[in-house]
Amino acid sequence: MPTDPQPDHHEALDRAMVWAAFAAGVAWPVVMVARSAPYRSFTGSVLAASTLPLLVLLVAAGHAAARFGGPSPARRVAVLAAGGGGALGLHLVWNAAIGTGLLDPTGLGVIAPHDTPTALVVAVCAASLTAGLAWPTVSRWFSAIGPSAARVAPAAIAVLALIATILTRNSPVTALVAALLSAVAVVLCIATFAPVGSGAPMNNLLGTAIGLACCTPGALQLVARQQPERTTVHNGAIRLSGPVVPTMMWVALIAASIGILVVAGGALAWRQRSHLLVPPTTTRLFAPSVLALGFLLRVAALLTVNDARRDAGDPFFYHATANLLAHGRGFIEPVTFVATGGDIASALHGPAFPAVLSFWSRLGGTGYFDHQMASIVLGLPQIAAALMLGHLLLGRRAALLAGLLVVVYPNIWLTDGTLFVEGLMAGFTTLATWCAYRWRAEPRRRWITALGVLIGLAALTRGEALLLVPLLLLPLVATARQLGRRDRLRHALLGTGACILTLAPWTIYNTPRFEVFVPLSTNSNEVLFYANCDDVYSGQLIGFWSFACQTRHRELYGEPPGDQAQKAVYWREQAIEYAADHWERIPKVVAARVGRQWELFRPTQTVDLAFVELRPRAWVQAGQYMYYALMVLAAIGTWALRRRGRVSWPLWVQALAVTLTAAYAYGTLRFRAPFEPILCVLAAAGLVGLHDLCRSRRMAHLEPLEPQPAPQAETEA
Repeated sequence: MPTDPQPDHHEALDRAMVWAAFAAGVAWPVVMVARSAPYRSFTGSVLAASTLPLLVLLVAAGHAAARFGGPSPARRVAVLAAGGGGALGLHLVWNAAIGTGLLDPTGLGVIAPHDTPTALVVAVCAASLTAGLAWPTVSRWFSAIGPSAARVAPAAIAVLALIATILTRNSPVTALVAALLSAVAVVLCIATFAPVGSGAPMNNLLGTAIGLACCTPGALQLVARQQPERTTVHNGAIRLSGPVVPTMMWVALIAASIGILVVAGGALAWRQRSHLLVPPTTTRLFAPSVLALGFLLRVAALLTVNDARRDAGDPFFYHATANLLAHGRGFIEPVTFVATGGDIASALHGPAFPAVLSFWSRLGGTGYFDHQMASIVLGLPQIAAALMLGHLLLGRRAALLAGLLVVVYPNIWLTDGTLFVEGLMAGFTTLATWCAYRWRAEPRRRWITALGVLIGLAALTRGEALLLVPLLLLPLVATARQLGRRDRLRHALLGTGACILTLAPWTIYNTPRFEVFVPLSTNSNEVLFYANCDDVYSGQLIGFWSFACQTRHRELYGEPPGDQAQKAVYWREQAIEYAADHWERIPKVVAARVGRQWELFRPTQTVDLAFVELRPRAWVQAGQYMYYALMVLAAIGTWALRRRGRVSWPLWVQALAVTLTAAYAYGTLRFRAPFEPILCVLAAAGLVGLHDLCRSRRMAHLEPLEPQPAPQAETEA
């Protein structure tokens, strides 16, 4: 019996096997969705008939059993049985959680078509496991034939085996045998070429592979149930119609997120470091787990408590505009187009959010569910930015706490998935704050340029983000005493110029479309009329907004003339005229707006008016309670940052921008979105500061007193 390879070779093989499992796991949702689709192309038929990913996973499982079981065959079988039982358990628990028990949602067979002989299926699975068990020896044989041949032979075998799989797709028996050979060849090829020498932990690759292998069937059923217009169920099997790429993406993201969390939990429970699996105790290791948790929580909310219809108002505008962009219609008024088919130029809202949504529309994801899932994905940068900002300010503890607070804070996850722009904007503004701190620590041109670009992108999402230029960018440069006056001027011009250049294409695009200048959007002018009328200058809605004011005005005076920009100017002039006629009430109204914004004036109305934005009342109230607690912790966090020598004003600048927005327009929960991730970072800093204070006091209390020297007797002279 040949001797075992050296330990470093074992580690390389283990990493190669994880890469192989990862590649097979990524391919498994593709195969599963292809089996559910009415494919007509040659590629689709090959994908649907493929069993290659599952066999590669079996080879990887056999290798894992050989490595963890040692030389004893009985222990290898026990490890293999335990691993298979764990994978099956994860599959069953996931399917039970979503209300299904089907292992094969396509009804075509998991390993092979139903008409394939059972004995052959069992033999092929056993051969795949055996190949994995014998992998160290096989790989050593290949390495012994010389470096050049060892690199060429696996690729040649893999290509020939894949060609055999394609040519025999109409013969289940022959195709299954060819797939077995392909699986072994592909794993051998990956073992030869995969980047296995980095030494980095493989937690996330391993978790992705496990999640995709075990949870893809259930995720497919879960996603298919949300798209009744594209899904039919025949004899218990799912059949998809229309584009399948977005469905494939959502299935893969859900399944992979579950696997990443499972492996992270297992690594924490195991608490033993290895060359593959490391407990996620650093920011780089636990960040993917926090992102996966945030994604799954938002998907769960979308399917349960946050499932209100979004086919009106701003959500409809963004949804329809994204689809129109995907069809080459440009930025036109979607309501008019749906009603009459007319192309009327529109700049009602900023272009960033619908433009990004149109990416999924171009892939075929034109439904509300696709866009809501895309909105969840676009909200995840808030979590990543909070992790980065917390780590930059106070280290990994603050990063973990900030990320988890952003994950569970209802005021943030209620926005994600609702087709409102605030999640995307908050991601840009939080990243801008991170860039501001990076520039303050290291005043390089790339950081100030990135800051300007991020402010510009945030302004293309919501126009009030431009306030960050005078409130954050320019004061940041002005207070940089380590730079000379000329350098400060250059950096100020560079950051401001980067912001202007980011906005320029949209402004130039609007110039020939409207009769008046539209730098960002026309909505800010129209909002002024909603916020300056009788309904909101007194009474129960003081400091809020009222669409009824505009409706009554239209009934009395009709629709104003001109294009959309000219109409917006008309509404702005009417609002300014009303405010001038009621100037004595402006201080009280502005105070009410700001009070509403910070839950200090009639906070119960924030909960009562949750239906306006289709938010669940109970969770809005829970978010309000958590907001008050976070504000207390944020005050402590400001003290903790000052104690560490960190300035906190770049964080509180976001609160000032929100206050100015409310004073200009009205107070509402959505306008506070740019500050919410910053609030979580400040609260995390407060928790870290309290922990350090309590620990230092406890250590001081436990520290033994130093013995005092005994008094000496005085001697007489």
